[in-house]
Amino acid sequence: MPGRRPRPVSIVVAVAVAHLAACSTGAYPPRERPSHGVWQDRSYAARCNPSRAAPTADTLGAIAGGSLALAGLVFVANNQGGDDTTGAIAVGVGLLLAVPGGLVAAAYGSSARGGFRKARACREERARPLLDPLVVDLTTSARLLALRGDCVSARKLALEVRRYEARYFALETSRDPAIARCLDEPAAVDQSTTGPGQP
Repeated sequence: MPGRRPRPVSIVVAVAVAHLAACSTGAYPPRERPSHGVWQDRSYAARCNPSRAAPTADTLGAIAGGSLALAGLVFVANNQGGDDTTGAIAVGVGLLLAVPGGLVAAAYGSSARGGFRKARACREERARPLLDPLVVDLTTSARLLALRGDCVSARKLALEVRRYEARYFALETSRDPAIARCLDEPAAVDQSTTGPGQP
């Protein structure tokens, strides 16, 4: 029937289909940046997509959808001077153009915005400095020694971490509860500095 408005269910389905068809949907993995956010997350950097091709294509889709919606509105505006039947037909045709066009523009525009943001995040992540795996291994070993009660050895490894990467020591190693306890123990400090058998 001319002039009948689209049903809400049809609108929801159209939005879902348009969103799934967007190029950026599913093209970028979730971000898994370490809490300190200083060094590169190698896992994320290897999986992320720095390309802007998908969101650029989505932008073109949004422009096409917007143009279709605008054409529908213009068609309605230009055909309002006739009789009731003509006006009803104009409204129906205009809605057939404007509603799908608007939904497509919204879905592709949203996808493009997210795609550009994630592509930028990937480029920023890959630009972060790499962390030497040795530093992580030393911290892990220090943590295990500290949990076993060997604070002297744990402190020595922790200080090795500080020598290799002072920032990681400050942000990660020294904040580990077990290692921090050993670093704060006076006995561990005395034994690690004076050595066994020394006064």
